[in-house]
This record gives sequence, structure tokens and C-alpha cells, in this order.
Amino acid sequence: PGKKNSTRKSKLKKNIKKRSSKKTRFKFPKLWKVLVLLVAVGAATSIATWIHVDKRVQLFLTRKGIAQKSAIYTDELKVFPNPELSFEKVKNILGKRGYKSATSSVINPGEYLLGEKIIKLKTREFRTPAGTIRSAKDIAIDFEDSETHKINFTSNGESLDQFYFEPIVLSSFNSDNVRVAQYLPLSEIPRLLQAAVVVTEDQRFMQHYGIDLVGIGRAMVSNILSLSIKQGGSTITQQLAKNLFFSSKKTLTRKYFEAFAALSLEHRISKAEILERYLNEVYLGQEGSIAIHGVAEASKAFFRKEVSDLNLSQMALIAAVIKAPSYYSPRSNQSRAKERRDLVLKLMFEAGTITDKQYRKAIKTDLNVVKDSLHTKIAPHFLDALRRHINNTINMDAVRLAGGALFTSLNSEMQICASESLSAGLNTLEETYPSLKRKRNKLQAGLVAIETYSGKVRAWVGSRNFAGNQFDHVDQAKRQIGSTIKPFLYLTALDPSANPSDTATPMTVLRDEPFQLEVNGKLWQPQNYDKQPRGRVTLRYALENSLNLAAVYTANKVGFEKIAQTARNFDLSDQILAVPSLALGALDTTLLRMTTAYSGLANGGILTSPRMFISILDPQGALLNTSSIEERFVSNPAPTFVITNLMRGVVERGTGNIIRRKGFQYPVAGKTGTSNDTRDAWFLGFTPELAVGVWVGFDDNAKLGLTGSSGAAPIWADFMKCSAAYLRGLPFIPPKGVSFVKVDSSTGLRVSPNCPARGTAVSEIFVSGTEPDPLCGRLDNSEEHFQSERRSIPEAFKNDE
Repeated sequence: PGKKNSTRKSKLKKNIKKRSSKKTRFKFPKLWKVLVLLVAVGAATSIATWIHVDKRVQLFLTRKGIAQKSAIYTDELKVFPNPELSFEKVKNILGKRGYKSATSSVINPGEYLLGEKIIKLKTREFRTPAGTIRSAKDIAIDFEDSETHKINFTSNGESLDQFYFEPIVLSSFNSDNVRVAQYLPLSEIPRLLQAAVVVTEDQRFMQHYGIDLVGIGRAMVSNILSLSIKQGGSTITQQLAKNLFFSSKKTLTRKYFEAFAALSLEHRISKAEILERYLNEVYLGQEGSIAIHGVAEASKAFFRKEVSDLNLSQMALIAAVIKAPSYYSPRSNQSRAKERRDLVLKLMFEAGTITDKQYRKAIKTDLNVVKDSLHTKIAPHFLDALRRHINNTINMDAVRLAGGALFTSLNSEMQICASESLSAGLNTLEETYPSLKRKRNKLQAGLVAIETYSGKVRAWVGSRNFAGNQFDHVDQAKRQIGSTIKPFLYLTALDPSANPSDTATPMTVLRDEPFQLEVNGKLWQPQNYDKQPRGRVTLRYALENSLNLAAVYTANKVGFEKIAQTARNFDLSDQILAVPSLALGALDTTLLRMTTAYSGLANGGILTSPRMFISILDPQGALLNTSSIEERFVSNPAPTFVITNLMRGVVERGTGNIIRRKGFQYPVAGKTGTSNDTRDAWFLGFTPELAVGVWVGFDDNAKLGLTGSSGAAPIWADFMKCSAAYLRGLPFIPPKGVSFVKVDSSTGLRVSPNCPARGTAVSEIFVSGTEPDPLCGRLDNSEEHFQSERRSIPEAFKNDE
């Protein structure tokens, strides 16, 4: 029995071994296949990722012209040789674009030479919003005569009518922040600053190939021992790849693609070029909503110095901030910033980059960082409005991922003029009228400028301070428009097609006298702003002096529905009621809509929709999207030009004369506006090229106590004076269908050799066919005949009794 049992046990063991061996032989081949498959899939994925990422890197590195970061830009800047283009303005334009003084007689792109009355420069090559390349050009700006301010543009001896500067960056796509950076070649960045960054951020920079496995391992050990993430393994090349191609969002996917991009960069460009790009690209903190990128920009922001003028302590501080710009901010966290700077100096000393003497001197040096911000955001309200405007039609994330560049319609210099004029204007008002100055709910304003023939929005300021008030007074605030309605009222009266039986002319006599109208069963008695009726006045005089009684009288004669229809045609508001108070501007709307309507007057009765962006280009310059000009006919050219001529009188002699007194001399038409109880002050005006609107008031609708003339018009004038350098100063050109006739200012009758003027002979404009009859054609100059003719003047239109 014992033998039998042992035999059974040995057989059982053999069977178990056979089964287990069968089972093992069955599992191992299957696991091996899975592992092979996983390796193959991983290799294929890696190869595909490499091809995709490397192609993107190669494309970025081989772009023609100036490499355009995927961002939101202004329009290109066109400059004209007119008297308003001063020596200082040109220097400011060059400074904002990072132009440098040439070190020899040979001027390279992006450089200039200053003479006593001449500036020589060479523009950079750049891509236009149309996708074309505008080549670099040698320019000489000759400020010949200090008295006549005559200016000449020449290029290689040939006279120029205009030339262009490149667009500037307004903002990135994936952030509300505006990015500022000045690009410097590596040779112009101090070697000690280069060493400070390398020894702090990537000590094995010269040894690795984009990914530092030793550094990653060291960081993993440190993090495991500390049970937290204290060190990162990203190399300078990986950080550059992140900054150039990816968002700052921390994900495993981004790190995966970032690694391949770093390998590609190392494969395609030298270590020196990688370091140069990194030092110009690295993020170094914020000034409000302005993102500081690059060591050159940080040098100016922190120390108001060129990077070449930094001392050792300052270089170490810039290198120190890179790790965590907010945490180590030298403005808000000085103790942490100094501690980090001292660490950088220690690392430099240990690496043999600096001597013991240099180290001891630098570590005792205070930070001495300038507290005030250098940068301000260029157009914050405009950018907010742009995103609201295009987010429903354009996938901005897709544009960013494709490396696209969006070109807005903004004129960079006009935008700066707008910001400065509005801010200075409000400060002046508060100084002149102390009751306007408040700690809370401060005096506010909005300004917008639109190119009349294209609809391009050239400047947009939504409030006096974006940080203090993000509410946009250009397109979000609806305010009562006051007398800015009057040009549309009188346009209706002057237009034979709108008012065929009783067409008015500038010499039509109106009644500016007290009267009453019944409105909803109640008597309404309008009155002039100064409560003084003028009696019998011409239509021209009534508009130039913004007389309310004459305006309501005219609207009543023409018909309130006709006035309302003209306002609808010009798209003043969504809902416009044909009520008597419409004649005095009892209508709430936005500054943007009113300025657009006035641009329709400037454009001869053609209303053009505002355009906030021009185009979107891919990295090769191909058009991904464009904004087309959208226009529609809303008014006949002849009566539109007549009302424009009358509005020129507002500026020359009437309520808008402050424009001339402030020194703006271009041909201009405009209209003041003051709402009920002086809660809103407006000035809307235009040259043939540019329509501009300004509104001033309080957000709580408190009484302002200012008129359009005293509140808004001075800001308008300052903006136009500042912007005149970027306009051609074109004249208003009469269309077909208008006539200029010499008339007697006292009678409105045509002046001729047989009928001399009893008052002053003036040249007046008429829609052709509405000119006064030549009643003085016969040789009868008796007083009786004169009085007879005077009684024949159209008084409150032909059928008035």
C-alpha cells in the first residue's frame, strides 16, 4: 500500500506539472504578442507624432519675412507727409516698434539715424493683412521748414506720397493679456545674463539633445524624497517649445508633444539660436494685463534700462524670476525675489562664472526695482468687443492651433491718441469743474473712430480706465442722443425725394418761437437750451446754433414719421418712434451706432458697417478669413452733401467752434449734442476720411452740467489734432446735383448785377432745382420791389400760412 500511494503521488505530481507547463506554454506566447503589439503601436504613434511636430517646427523656422506669432495684430500703419507729422511723432513710432539707432552709416532694417531736421530709416519686411510681403525700404523724412512745416518723404532719391510700418501685437489668442517683447540677437545680450539663465534653468543645456534624462531622474528622486513636486525636468529647449507652440495649460498630452518639439528644435537649429529665442521669448511677469516676455523687455520694465546696461545683481534677478514670475515678483514679493536672486548668484559663483569678489558685492546690492508700471494695455475694450463680435462666427481656438494671425482694423497711433486725449480731457474737465470729480462713480467717456469709406474701426476707447471700469461706453452704454439727431431731421427737410412738396433749402426761414404741441393728451412746450427764442432764422442758422424751437417746428412741418424713417434708414436705434420729442433727440442708443450713422453722412449717403478685423492669415500668409465691406444706400448724395456743408458751419461759426479754437484745421463737419438736464454731452464729427464720436457722462445718469460743446468737443478736437498725421487732409468734394449760388444773406434772394445785395453776399449751397428764382432780373430796385421780393422768401416751407 505504501508503494502504491507513493506511485499515485508521483503520477499526480507529473500530471500537475504537465498541466501547469501546458498552461504556461499557452500564456507566454500570448503575452509576448501583446507586448510586441504595444511596442509597435507606440513606435508608430511616436513616428507619426514626430512627423507632425517636426513639420510644424520646420514650418515655423522657415517662414518668410518677419516671423509672425499667432496673435492679434493692429493694421499696418500708413504715414503721410503732412505738417502734423512731427519729428517726435516719428521717433515715438520707431520706439514702439523697437527700431534701434544705427551704429554705422549703413542702416539695416529696423534701424534709423537722426539728423537735425532729417530722419533716415529702413523699414522692416513684413506681411500685410492681405497676405502679401511688403519689402524693407530705405526712407528719408526731411523736415525742411520749421515755419511751413513742409515735409518730404524720399526713397533712394524718389519722392513718396506715403509709406508703411509693420503691424504691432495687441494680444495673444488664448489670453486676455497683451504680450510685449523686444527681440535682441544673442550677441547683444550680456554673457553674464546668458550664464545666469543657463546655470539656473538648465545646467546641462550644452550636453543634452532637448530632453535631459539625467535632469528628469534627479527631479523625480527629489520629488519622491520630499513627497511633493519641488523640481521640474524641463530643459530650456522644452520651455522654448512650450512658449512657441503650445498653451501654458499643464497636461500630459502637452508634455508629450512638447518633448517631440524640443527634439525637433535641437535637430534643426543650433544651441546658440535656441538660447537666443528662449531669452527673447521667456515669460517674466505681468504689468496689469500686459505680459512681459524676453529679457530686454524685463530690463526696461523692472529697471528702465537697456539690457546692455544691467549690473550683475539685476541680471541675476531677471534669471531668478523665470521659475515663477508671480511668486518671485520683485515688485510684490521683494523678500522672496531677493532670496531667489541670491541663489542664482551662488550658483553662478559655484559654476565659476563670477569671482568671489563679484559675488560678495552683488549679494549686498538692493533690488532697486522701479515700482511704477511701464506698460499699459493698448485697446482693452476693443479686444473685448472684438471677441464678442467674432466668437459666434470664427473658431478662435482653431485659428490659434493653426498658427494663424488675426489683423484688426485698429490704427496703432490713432488708438494711442484716443486713449491719451480721452484721459487728459476728463482730467481737464474735473480740474475746470471740481463738482465733476468724485471718488466713486467717476466721470466717464467713450471715443470711437471709423474710416468712412471702408468701415474700419481705427480707434476705440470704452472708458477712462479699463482696470477701474470694464463697462464699454462705445457699444454697451445706451444714452440719450440730444441734438445729434438734428442733421437727420434737416436732411429729411432738404431731400426732395423725402419731402417733395415742401423741400427746404439752407436759406429757408424757420420760426424759432415759443409754441405748444399736444402729445398724448398733454401740452408739450419745447424751448431752446438757453430758453431764448430767436424769432425768424434761416435753416442754416438754426442748425449751426442748435436751436430747439426751430428744429421741432421743422419736424412738425415735415412730419414726425418722415423724420423717424430717416433715423431708421441710418440705423440709429432698433426702435424709433415717430413722436415730437424725437426732434430733440429723445432716443437712447450707443456711441458706435451714432458714429456709424455720421460716417454714412461723410460717405455721401452710403452706410458702411463697422469692421473690427480685416483678415486672418495662416503661417504661410494664405487667407483663412476676411471681412468684406458691407454697405447700403440710405440717402441721396446731393441733400447729404448739403447737410454736410451746413454741419461744416457748426464748426466754423456755431456750437462746435471749439474745434477750430483748439487748432484743428482740416475740413470737418460735425454736431454737438446735449441731452435733457445735461446728463449726456456728445460731439460727432467727420472729415472725408474719418468719422469720430465722443460721449461724456456719468454711469448713474447724474446731471453733468456740461454741453456737447464744453464736455465732448474738446476731447474730439484733441484726438483729431493728434491723429491728423495719419490722415491726408482731403477736401469735401461736391457730388452731382448740388449748386452754389450767390445770395443776399439778409433776404435769401439771388444776387445779380441787376439785384445787388442789401446785406452781405454769400455763396450758398442748394440741391439743384431748389435754388432761389432770379426775381431781380428786371431793372426795378425800388424799396417797394425789394420788400415784395423779401416776402417771397420760403418761410417755414412753401405752404406755410
